[in-house]
Amino acid sequence: AETLSKYTRLLSDKHPDIIPKILKGVGVDIGSKDPRVNLRSFLNLNSILDFGTASKSELIQFWTRILDPDNIMNVEKFQVMDFLEKLSKGRFTRSNNDEFSYAKDVWKFFISKEVVTPKGDKLDIHKLRASLEKGSIDIKIFGDIFKSGFNPSLNKDDDSC
Repeated sequence: AETLSKYTRLLSDKHPDIIPKILKGVGVDIGSKDPRVNLRSFLNLNSILDFGTASKSELIQFWTRILDPDNIMNVEKFQVMDFLEKLSKGRFTRSNNDEFSYAKDVWKFFISKEVVTPKGDKLDIHKLRASLEKGSIDIKIFGDIFKSGFNPSLNKDDDSC
């Protein structure tokens, strides 16, 4: 992971807690004793993160794998918010009074797009994938979140998260 971070510009500033999820997103077996990133995975990761040349289906697969690395299909709100906050803030994440302010905005966006469970406590990966495939959620949102440059237009008055 260290070597990959060194040679993949957009991974170098990411929080160390999320790098294994990102690697799993391109098919690296992070559970093995000696995980290796083959050339294909390296090029795949760079095409997704650095160059933006991956297909829509490749991007959907990558981001849903990252959000749900264990393939459970309903990911706890806290796990999603923790990941999104670390993803957006990068390597130098610091706690503050409103630790999840960015993630709360993204979660509200997910609620508005109806990709959470009825109780609003989990991200429904099936619904997310369907919304991404239909285009009701633009897949580019995740690349923008990765680059920390996206802030979805949300109802800022709703503090229900």
